[in-house]
Amino acid sequence: MAERRMFAKTIIDSDAFLDMPITARLLYYDLAMRADDDGFVNSPKKIMRMIGASQDDLGILAMRKFIITFDNGVVVIKHWRIHNYIRKDTYNETTYKEQKEQLKLDENKAYTLVDVSSTDSQQLEDTGKVSLGKDNNINPPLPPKGKSGREENKTEYIFSKHTNVENAMHILNFLEYENKDWLKQHKEVWECIKVWLKYKDERKDRYKSQLSFSKLFTIFVNNVKTYGIEAVTQVVDRSIAAGYQEVTWDKLKKYPVISPNTSEIPTIMPTVENKESDKREKITDDEWEEGLNEFLDREEKNVQSI
Repeated sequence: MAERRMFAKTIIDSDAFLDMPITARLLYYDLAMRADDDGFVNSPKKIMRMIGASQDDLGILAMRKFIITFDNGVVVIKHWRIHNYIRKDTYNETTYKEQKEQLKLDENKAYTLVDVSSTDSQQLEDTGKVSLGKDNNINPPLPPKGKSGREENKTEYIFSKHTNVENAMHILNFLEYENKDWLKQHKEVWECIKVWLKYKDERKDRYKSQLSFSKLFTIFVNNVKTYGIEAVTQVVDRSIAAGYQEVTWDKLKKYPVISPNTSEIPTIMPTVENKESDKREKITDDEWEEGLNEFLDREEKNVQSI
């Protein structure tokens, strides 16, 4: 196994990576440094103990799709082939061949689990590096085809035959929904919803109707408008890391109300009204940062005490 490993800035400089807690990012670096030539790590718990990381950090990496986990405890770095180019004369194949057979490379050379229903999976023997492409578009799943080979009418779409993510995309692209335009304009909110839906898919827990999806979208949108996308993302991440069946929305009460009842995603703290002079006094950056750090310290202690 090589003594040197590389990291692609297209991955580690992405917002998805930098938005994770620093402990999760450090764990990612250590896992990648100790991976074999195919990106597999057989001792993630040992590495976690070595660097003081928690199970939550590993869960966040898996939830954010930076690693793929297997039932035997082995993990693989999803973007391994993007990070590293292994020369054939120095390459040593992983001993976890059974797990490797469950993977394929997507168009960006990132690992993904093989879809048993797919017949056009790319072979893992291809080596090399390519740049990471964009995967932020809300692309609808293809409607089922009838016997004639033509697409069936969209009214015949059957939710039970599709994943949560596919059903959500179908609603956003083909059906009516009150916050549809707003949600499609704010892709960071959609990405947060999609992360939760992928988690529910992994648990085999499906939303079964258009109404249930509409209610879910409304809850996400209202909370983002009230508390901000960062607060909602943190609550969703921690709910997934803890293995909860539903998002613990009550945890948002610990966050400041940023900008309720607005059409835009709030990004800064609101102004504070001076009732005596009816003037608005802005919260300074230092005050905001100090308050935020105090809040995050309390949250970290709460998480560690769970």
